[in-house]
Amino acid sequence: MPLFDSTFSAFARGSLMSTAQGYVAIEDLLPGDNLHISSGEAAKILWIGSSTFVPAAPDRRMPLDQIMANTFGVSRPSSFLTIGPSARLLQTPHHLRGNQGGTQMFTHASEFFDGVNVIEIFPPYRCSTSA
Repeated sequence: MPLFDSTFSAFARGSLMSTAQGYVAIEDLLPGDNLHISSGEAAKILWIGSSTFVPAAPDRRMPLDQIMANTFGVSRPSSFLTIGPSARLLQTPHHLRGNQGGTQMFTHASEFFDGVNVIEIFPPYRCSTSA
């Protein structure tokens, strides 16, 4: 189901998130934990879901997006980040900034593909993701 798949494809297993206790892998977070957000404040996690994607055939592998450290400024993100195909970033791409009056918008990660700092990757056989 496309709706189900897009709901659970934000962050890949092993993506590190900044918390009061330091960096924690996405799969180790729990509802009630606090994450540091881009403003520097803490935001409480209300809900966590996860799914495992196992493609039926090698030619149908689900692509993931990988964002290198510091792509959007110092420590944004602080380490490489692997996200699913439906992940959105609170970052307005350059070509849309004039339309938004300076406000940030949630943008599909593929809008930032540049082949260097944001790339598409294809895990070999099995990939677990969390949202």
